[in-house]
Amino acid sequence: MGVVDTAFSGTGAPPVVTCPVTTLVPQATTTCTSTYTVTQADVDAGSIVNTAVASGTPPTGPPVTSPPSTVTVATAPASALTLAKTAVPSTMTAVGQTITYSYAIVNAGNATLTGVGVADTAFSGSGTPPVVTCPVTTLAPQASTTCTSTYTVTQADLNAGSIVNTATASGTTPTGAVITSNASTATVTAEAVLSLTLVKTASPSTVTAAGQTITYSYLVTNIGNVAVTDVRVADTAPPGSGVPAVVTCPVTTLAPQASTTCTGTYTVTQTDIDAGSIVNTATAFGTSPTGPPVASPPSTATVTVTPNPGLTLSKTAAPRRVSAAGQRITYSYLVTNTGNVTLTDLGLRDTGRGSGVPAVITCPVTTLAPQASTTCTGIYVVRRADINAGVIVNTATASGRSLSGPVVTSSESTAAVVVAPAVRSRADGGADRQKSEIRNHSSNSTKIKITDRKKKHHHRHRGGHSKRRR
Repeated sequence: MGVVDTAFSGTGAPPVVTCPVTTLVPQATTTCTSTYTVTQADVDAGSIVNTAVASGTPPTGPPVTSPPSTVTVATAPASALTLAKTAVPSTMTAVGQTITYSYAIVNAGNATLTGVGVADTAFSGSGTPPVVTCPVTTLAPQASTTCTSTYTVTQADLNAGSIVNTATASGTTPTGAVITSNASTATVTAEAVLSLTLVKTASPSTVTAAGQTITYSYLVTNIGNVAVTDVRVADTAPPGSGVPAVVTCPVTTLAPQASTTCTGTYTVTQTDIDAGSIVNTATAFGTSPTGPPVASPPSTATVTVTPNPGLTLSKTAAPRRVSAAGQRITYSYLVTNTGNVTLTDLGLRDTGRGSGVPAVITCPVTTLAPQASTTCTGIYVVRRADINAGVIVNTATASGRSLSGPVVTSSESTAAVVVAPAVRSRADGGADRQKSEIRNHSSNSTKIKITDRKKKHHHRHRGGHSKRRR
């Protein structure tokens, strides 16, 4: 008597049946046994089916075979996948960097998995999504594989501040069921470099008069690695004494390494000219994608003033003719600032006047803006010596001080007042007649008296007449 396995689904070595006895009397029994070692294929198959029959030989006649008996051993597959995703590098600093993602997959179940793969279920990058490749796609229990993918960083990724990538792994069980791993996320953060530069220039670089226009140019460059928005320029130390320039920028968003030139104009004031220079300092500002503001170092443009001080004097006298001592001459001194800077401490120096007391000169103002004028005045009283001299010549110079210090002096200006010719003629003629009569009558013993009244000569003779006329 014996037992034979007639059908066996196991993939391992078939079991060998042994029976403790091989002869059975009627109604007697025996239990035969065998052992089998389960294989992974058996687990993957889900069950092991084993069919056997017993047979024996009676004392007479043909052998006797039992009906078949089947035993099914079910395997309990516990399918499971795990995924751990990482990124190298974990930070990004520039456009074009390559990020390598690694996906470590482990078959944590007891059944073989096929068609193993990875899918990115959430990806915040703005570029072409990474394509995952796996070196093997079938995993026995507890086996692992590492899949990989690469991604190229874009400017939008840097501006966003990070790239978030979430993935899951999946595989198919021996029974055809698809299982999915846990979700695993790798985040690559941006190391934002916020930096603006500003170069400020002025055209023209020199000015000479109030009212001129200066055009300021502000070259703003984003030398960081993220875009900067709300780009603007402010004069942190506004130019001169006039209305500050209103700065306008053609664009207000700058990508890394991009530039824009903002402009503003300023109208020069006289105060600026007097100061000698116009100094203007500005700073560029912007906002990073993640919010913090960014400011450039300050940049200064200096416009120099070319000073050209000048002063003229025109002196006149009224009246231009005099006839007697005691008359008053009014001198007028027209002082004009012909330069481009304001002059202060205006003063006059009078020389070459007649023999009398010099006039006291008064000026209504002592500060003159460019092209402004003032008329100073002084009065002189004519003296007899001036009448005798026949002319009164008066020369003067004007002077003033610029705000930068140097004294400016005008050219000389002369006014001449003459004595009326009739007065001089009578004065000179009377003197000649007086001398003649003195000579004619010098032989007479009679006294001769000469008087000068109102510039006329009267002669009275006492005695001295010719005896022949008696």
